[in-house]
Amino acid sequence: MSERLLIVGEDFGEVDDEYRTDLLALTGQSGKRLATLMGVDLLTFVERTDRMNLVSCPSDWKDRGAVIIGGAKVLRAMRGRRALILGHRVTDTLGLRPTLFTWTEGYGCVYAVIPHTSGRNRFYNTQENVEIARKFLRGLL
Repeated sequence: MSERLLIVGEDFGEVDDEYRTDLLALTGQSGKRLATLMGVDLLTFVERTDRMNLVSCPSDWKDRGAVIIGGAKVLRAMRGRRALILGHRVTDTLGLRPTLFTWTEGYGCVYAVIPHTSGRNRFYNTQENVEIARKFLRGLL
């Protein structure tokens, strides 16, 4: 099993096409929040993780073909890895069991699901939930 943690997000948001590459996945606000919860700075987070998004941009979620292709790419990348899945949209698309903050074996990998770290998710609005996430995420890198 690969030691590098694979983190799977939803999409890049509205960014220019030239910047949509897995090397830059989760380097925006969601990545910064996740790095903070993990107790590292963004540069350390980027250096120590592999990251990818299920689709390239928000409009791709309306394109069934793009979602299916993205899901297949993600499942292939997860094989033999530890994978951290962000949010119910990715979990639902991949057909994973969404047991939050629990490592689960399946699909040829070990994965855990956490609420997405986008600013739209209300889970992180309470200090209690932030601490639950921090406790789970610290030490993963």
